[in-house]
Amino acid sequence: MTHNHNNLYTPSLLIYSFNQECQRMGTAMTREAVLGRILEIISEIAEDEDLSDLDPDIPLRDQLELDSVDFLRVIMELDERYGVQVLEEDFVELTTLNRCIAYLQSKFDAVSEEAGF
Repeated sequence: MTHNHNNLYTPSLLIYSFNQECQRMGTAMTREAVLGRILEIISEIAEDEDLSDLDPDIPLRDQLELDSVDFLRVIMELDERYGVQVLEEDFVELTTLNRCIAYLQSKFDAVSEEAGF
């Protein structure tokens, strides 16, 4: 039997691993952890962009060359990697880094609770 190594890191497994680490350390998901996840996805989609000087209160699309397709790719990656679904009416919550963090932190927590971690 062959194993498909591409599916070793499912969203549930990634969330489980993260939550196991948080439990071990006695912490919940931090702003920094959420920010890291957001920036990781953006850096893969907008490979040529410098993310080091982003202002957390200015809309991302004003600071980066992200078009609507890139934005949708970010949304899809959040779902694929972490099981976080963002409804279309909530897209406005992802305009700035600070809004992303506030919105996604509660989403990550909800996904973790649903998965029983």
